[in-house]
Amino acid sequence: MSILANGLTDHRIPDFRDHAAVIARLSPTITDLGKARDYWRSVSADSTEPHPVWSVEHFGEGETEYIAYRGPGGFSVHFGSHVAVVGAGCRYSGFATIPALQAAHLPGFRAVASALGGTRLVLVPEDNGPIWDAAMYEGASVDECVKLIRRTWGEPHSPTEVVTEDLDVYYRRKAPIWYVEVLQQTA
Repeated sequence: MSILANGLTDHRIPDFRDHAAVIARLSPTITDLGKARDYWRSVSADSTEPHPVWSVEHFGEGETEYIAYRGPGGFSVHFGSHVAVVGAGCRYSGFATIPALQAAHLPGFRAVASALGGTRLVLVPEDNGPIWDAAMYEGASVDECVKLIRRTWGEPHSPTEVVTEDLDVYYRRKAPIWYVEVLQQTA
């Protein structure tokens, strides 16, 4: 199963199409994202870094416009009107079961969400279904996304930690583990 880890966060970006402004906000996260890059280099000598700094991919116009911000460590950001989806280049099952992988990626998720002005971070497996649609296309808030996730998968796991190191145990669950964190606000 190749479902990647995602974080949903509210954001305070007035215009996510202002590439220079978004990249300026994301640039201070590079140190935290470097932990994920270093993790991948430690487990795979062939690991490469396609985006050593934040960059933007822009496709289409108008209704079909698609913007993706790509950063170090396999991180990315996509914007809905109220929610930003922070993606990471790691399998969610690994995030929930491998201590070193979670320790390398969690600071990146937190740093990106905070840089975007987020107050909460909801960590979930990649979902190109109802959760993704609500966040990206339907203008849902983080609260609305949390309600949808809770209805679908039950209560979040607290705190954000590895729940088991046994993949068989993880995959026997009826629903994936998910997490909600309140982010510290900086001045």
